[in-house]
Amino acid sequence: MPRAFRWALAATPALVGMLVAAGLFYGGWPLPPTERCSGDVCESSVLSVDWQRVDWGIPPERISCKELNPGPRAKLMTPGEVCVVVRGDVELSRQTYAELRAEGARRRLLTVAGVLLALGVTAAVTTAALLAVRRR
Repeated sequence: MPRAFRWALAATPALVGMLVAAGLFYGGWPLPPTERCSGDVCESSVLSVDWQRVDWGIPPERISCKELNPGPRAKLMTPGEVCVVVRGDVELSRQTYAELRAEGARRRLLTVAGVLLALGVTAAVTTAALLAVRRR
């Protein structure tokens, strides 16, 4: 097997690990999409992030009732308010501002832990693979 191919094969875990870490971050830390509005119609894309609206706080500072990324037109909750989600006459959930904030903090801490774990495993596997190629 050519030497360059062995190095590329050994570096593959780094690429895969970075993609896994990025996917964990994207799934666990909600990033607000960019909205483009004209008249009454607004369009958004999940691939385009509105970096000015990203809430980096643990726990999150901008909380809206059951909306992970409160938009510019969303009503934000304040301490003491309660979010009630109903369908018809059935109450599906009732959460206070503090509960939603704690849930957001828990989700973000788990996201950070998952990303760090993925990057740690990636570093270990990539190092082992590169050392194995070097020994040959």
